[in-house]
Amino acid sequence: MWRKRTSSLSFLVLIPLLFGIILCASQMGLSFSRPSVLNVTVEPRLTADYRPWEQSLFRQVKPELGTQAAMDQLVATGVGASTQIAAVPTATGLSSLTTPTVATLAPTVATLSPDEATQAALSATPFASATLTPEASVTAAETATITLTATLTPTSTLTATNSPTATLLPTATAALPRPSANFSANPISGSAPLAVTFLNYSTGTITTYAWNFGDGGTSNQLNPAHTYFTAGTYPVSLTVTGPGGTASATINIIVNAATAAPVASFMANPTTGYAPLNVTFTSTSTGSITAYAWNFGDGGTSNQANATHSYASAGTYTVSLTVTGPGGSNTASTTIIVNAVPAAPVASFTANPVTGNAPLNVTFTNTSTGSITTYAWNFGDGSTSAQANPTHSYVSGGTYTASLTVTGPGGSNTASTTITVT
Repeated sequence: MWRKRTSSLSFLVLIPLLFGIILCASQMGLSFSRPSVLNVTVEPRLTADYRPWEQSLFRQVKPELGTQAAMDQLVATGVGASTQIAAVPTATGLSSLTTPTVATLAPTVATLSPDEATQAALSATPFASATLTPEASVTAAETATITLTATLTPTSTLTATNSPTATLLPTATAALPRPSANFSANPISGSAPLAVTFLNYSTGTITTYAWNFGDGGTSNQLNPAHTYFTAGTYPVSLTVTGPGGTASATINIIVNAATAAPVASFMANPTTGYAPLNVTFTSTSTGSITAYAWNFGDGGTSNQANATHSYASAGTYTVSLTVTGPGGSNTASTTIIVNAVPAAPVASFTANPVTGNAPLNVTFTNTSTGSITTYAWNFGDGSTSAQANPTHSYVSGGTYTASLTVTGPGGSNTASTTITVT
């Protein structure tokens, strides 16, 4: 009797309880038929599903499903030695799941292979579990914050999307290649002082240039120039720096001791005369000479080692020769005097005797005037003389015409007389 009454009473209690459960399930949008699995894709790297009929804290994860969870907000943060995933279900139809679910992952890297089944131990409300998808890995050095929302629709599909404030921090940065340093120098050797131009040929992404000229001089220009004043060998280096690192190149510059300047000297012949005056100049300079520069003082010039020049007008001219070599330059000079052209000389002479018996000895005395450079006597019998005052003997009888031609800068002139021999 007691058992019968107890059974009846239990039946009466179960009916309202069952009715309440059905009514509650109806309000939540759930049915008592075997529901389908609710798949959630949580971008960018986590997935979740909800199985309302299972209440175990251990959930078998299929490789094709990924992470198990019923949630509308998932925050994954990797900090320090461990990584936590918290599930906070507030989606429509899941309002009864109000307690966050937390799962602790391995300290360094947790990865699921596609052929592995993974158990996730969750420490809170039933119907929720979480683990990583086969693609996902979390490291202790990685920090990522993902905010997601999920809504349970009447068709038993749970949809998850990123919120507008979702932020992902990159886990790796691609390394840029290191730049390559290269340059040229011109010239690379010579006598001090030596001016050198440097041209940069470096490649890659470059933010700074650092030149060291080897003598204490530096520069950060792209293509600098530098002058070396002391003999020596100088290693010149260029260091280029960019996001990918640094690189260097080196060239040796050889600077020789300064060579002594050459010594200029020359001869001129003649150094004086009447216009037009032709002068020959001969260099007697010594030392290492690479160039000659003549200045004749009347506007004329020459770059030959030995030159000639004609002065057409009277005047005093300063002639200079400048010789240049590796050690420098030096100049020598002299004066050329050109006189105005004089008048022609006037020829005249006397003869004594002018008549007589053969053999007749005659003395000729020059009385010419003017500037005279030469004398030319013709005695009329085939004999001649270049003396100023000659004598001549006529051995045969006859009448002879004796003449004198005098020549000077201004020209020539002639005089004559008759000699009679009986």
